[in-house]
Amino acid sequence: MLFRSDRQNVPGFYRAFDFASPDSSAERRPQTTVPQQALFGLNSPFVFEQCRSLVTQLERQGPTTSIERVAWLYEQVFQRPPSVEESQDAVQFVTAATPTEGTTPEAPLQRWEQLAQVLLLSSELQFVD
Repeated sequence: MLFRSDRQNVPGFYRAFDFASPDSSAERRPQTTVPQQALFGLNSPFVFEQCRSLVTQLERQGPTTSIERVAWLYEQVFQRPPSVEESQDAVQFVTAATPTEGTTPEAPLQRWEQLAQVLLLSSELQFVD
């Protein structure tokens, strides 16, 4: 795959994920984590779309109880069942009362979508141990 880079205009997405400078070469790049990466995940329309898509799939699959729905999400995202503690925390989160229902500028995702966002942005999914 051929990748072309405009040295004068590096896209913002690349800068957020610490893209290497196209003006220099290096044998090996250091591994870095910058705050913009987390902020990208929390505020990105792309991530919101992925969360909504995951929850749409969840609703089509038909698990009915909150425990089954949490287990389904964990299987889809992590390829493993949730621990008892993870399951309890997730169910408590999605069933907690919210001051306003629906999406708002402050909370553009519904509760199940927010849980999907938490799972998708977790270190377990982003890093290989």
